[in-house]
Amino acid sequence: MSVVAVGTGTGRQGAVPGGEDGPPPTRNWVPARLVHLISRVWLWPALLALVLGLYQLGRPELWRDELASWDAASRSTGQLFELLGHTDASSGAYYLFLHGWMALFGDSVVALRVPSVLAMAAAAALTALVTKRMFGDRAAVWAGIVFVLVPAVSRFAQEARSYALTVFAVALATLLLLRALDRSGWLRWVGYALAVSFVGVLNLVALSFLFGHGVVVAVHWWQRRERRILLGFLAATAVGVAMLTPVVIFGLRQAKIQFDIPVPSPGAVFALWPQLFCSILMAGAVIVLAPLALGASRSHAVGGLAMAALPIAVVWVVSHGGTSYWMPRYLTFTLPAWALVAGAGIAALGRVPAVVTLIVLALLGVPDQRALRAPDAHDWWTYPGAPATPSFSYAGVAAIIAQGYRPGDGVVPVRAIDGYYMIDTGLRYYLPAGVEPHDVFAARTGTELGEFFTEDTADPQSALRDVRRLWLARVNQSADPLDNVPPVDPLEGLPSAQQRALRADFTVAQIDHPSDYATVALLERKPAPAPPAPQPATSTPPANASHKHKSRG
Repeated sequence: MSVVAVGTGTGRQGAVPGGEDGPPPTRNWVPARLVHLISRVWLWPALLALVLGLYQLGRPELWRDELASWDAASRSTGQLFELLGHTDASSGAYYLFLHGWMALFGDSVVALRVPSVLAMAAAAALTALVTKRMFGDRAAVWAGIVFVLVPAVSRFAQEARSYALTVFAVALATLLLLRALDRSGWLRWVGYALAVSFVGVLNLVALSFLFGHGVVVAVHWWQRRERRILLGFLAATAVGVAMLTPVVIFGLRQAKIQFDIPVPSPGAVFALWPQLFCSILMAGAVIVLAPLALGASRSHAVGGLAMAALPIAVVWVVSHGGTSYWMPRYLTFTLPAWALVAGAGIAALGRVPAVVTLIVLALLGVPDQRALRAPDAHDWWTYPGAPATPSFSYAGVAAIIAQGYRPGDGVVPVRAIDGYYMIDTGLRYYLPAGVEPHDVFAARTGTELGEFFTEDTADPQSALRDVRRLWLARVNQSADPLDNVPPVDPLEGLPSAQQRALRADFTVAQIDHPSDYATVALLERKPAPAPPAPQPATSTPPANASHKHKSRG
C-alpha cells in the first residue's frame, strides 16, 4: 500500500542522523488512500447528514402519511397494485421499494425511516459535488454543510415517505446534467434521461426541476453556442418524461381524489419559506446569502438561482389550473439548489467570515432541530407555522388499550370524524402482538376495497351482538378544531346509527386522553335487565264456600 509521509522537522534532505542538522524529522505514515478520501469535498457533508439523520430517528411517532406508507408497503404485491389502481399511483415506486425493504429489515419506526436517512446523506454528497463543478472546492464544502444544517433536511431524512429520495434524485440529475454539458455524449444523456424518469416516479410535482435545468442549459449554450447540447438536453428530457407516461396518466386521473389543497394566494409565496426550510431564521439567512453567489460566478449563479426558485414559480402557476399542488414539502427537492447558491455566497465572503457564518447558521437551526424531534413533531406538518390540527398520539391510544385489554374485546376506531387520521391503521401498527381487539363496525377493510380506508357496516346493532367490552378511539370534536377540549360524551358526533346502538347496550366505564386531540373510552355492556319479580299467589275460596257459610247462618 502506498503511503504519504507527513513530516514535522525542518532538516535538509539527506541529512545524517545525529549530524549538525540534528535528529531526523518525526514522520507519521498515513495511507495515501485515506488521505485521498478525507480530502473529498462530499465526504464531510454526507457524514454530517448521516449523523443528524440518525439522531433520535425513532423518537417522533409515525404520523398518518407515514402510516399510509407502511399500510401500502405491508400488503402483498397484488394488493399493492390494486391499491395503486385506485389511488396514490404517483407514490407507487416508493411503496414497491419499501415493500422489499420491509421484507429484509422489518417495519420498526427506525427501519421504515432509514432509507430516507441514507438518501438525504447521498443528497448532501451530491450537493457538494454539483457545487464543486460550478463554483469550486471551497464553495462545495460550504454548500454541502449548509444543506445539512437546514432543519428541513433532517426532518425529511426522518420521514417514511419519498421526499428524501426525491431530493436525492433531483441532485443526481443535476450532477449528470453538468457532466453531459462538460462533455456531451449519448451515454451521458441516456443517464440524464434515466434520472429524469427516476425523479418522476418518485414525485411528479418534482418534474418542475426541468425548468431550472433548462436555464442552466440555455446559459451554457449562450456561452459556447453548441447546438448538440440543446438537442441532447431536449431529447433526453423528452425520453425521460415519455417513460413516465403510465404514471402521469394514472396520477392525473387520481389527482382530484388524492389532492384537496387550497389554490395558493399571492401571499402564499411569502408563507412558503419557513415551512420549506422548517425554520424562519434559516430561511431568511439562506435567502440573504443566495444572491452573494453572483459575485463568485454570474453565469453559474443565474443557473443555481433558477434551479432554486423557478420550480417554485412553476408549481405556483400550475396550482391555479384546476388542481393545486402547493404544499411546501412537495418542494423540498429545491433545497440542494438553495444550499448551492448559499454555499457559493458564503465562499465569496472569505475563509474566516465563512466559518463564522456557518457557526451562526448552525446555532440558528438548533431550536428547530430539537423541535422537529419531539414525539408529536411529524403530526405538526405545517411547522413552524401554526399547527393545522393538534397532534393525535396513536402510540398513546394503543398503550391505553393494551394496558386494559382482555381477550374478546372489540374496538371502534372512529372513522366518521376526520377519517383521514386513519386511527384503525395507527392501532394496527402500534398495538403489541397478542392485543388484537376486533374492529366491530368494519364491513370491508381498506385492503379488501383496494383503498386506504375501511368501510363501516350499515347495521351496527348486529355487529355488537356478541361484544361485552369495546374500546372507542376517536379524534376530539368541537366547534373549533383547535379548541382542544375533550368531549364530555365520547359518543357525541358519531353517526346516529352507531350512537343508538352503543347507547342502547353500553355504558362508558373509563375515559382517557393520551394527547390533546385524542380520546380513548372503554365501553362495557349494560347488565341485562332483571326478570320481573314473581307475583305472590292469592288463595281463592271454592265456589260453594260462600254458599256453605250462608247455610250455616
